[in-house]
Amino acid sequence: MPEAVSVVAEKFTTARRIAEHVVDLLFRKLDRPSPPCVTADVPLPGAPRSPERLLEDSLRRFGGRIGRDALEHLTRMYGRRYERVLRAGGAGTGTAADRVDVLELQFLHATRDEMACRVDDLLWRRTEIGPRGLRSPAAAALAARVLESAAAAPAAGASPSARPEPGARMPPVSEAA
Repeated sequence: MPEAVSVVAEKFTTARRIAEHVVDLLFRKLDRPSPPCVTADVPLPGAPRSPERLLEDSLRRFGGRIGRDALEHLTRMYGRRYERVLRAGGAGTGTAADRVDVLELQFLHATRDEMACRVDDLLWRRTEIGPRGLRSPAAAALAARVLESAAAAPAAGASPSARPEPGARMPPVSEAA
């Protein structure tokens, strides 16, 4: 397919930049002017209009069960979607959660909802542990336990073939001229 374009991005911020580049490329290939880019103005999924109000709301709703630092972290990382992370392990339903539990909830959410299938996915790409230099044997062991239990009991309705095999490689990305 001489006009095919394959694109892969790992993070939303990278995906936005790549999306702009791809749209411009496609319009050049069509020999048409590209429309103005709006990706910088469109909020990311889950982005709150007011992070402060979202934190206030989360503290009002869950502050008696989950610490302020944990809620601030979750609302900053996940925006309005922070409740999905809490529900991953039942924390949003009245279960108490501390800092360690919140990390486990993030790992559970990443394996169930974001297709994380390796320890490094959890430590480097789905949490701030790796990028902040906080990787520890305990965090790696927790990540491995969560992955093992997720593999043993896939999410309800999930197709076993929907998840890549651990260690599976994605095909190379290329742009055909």
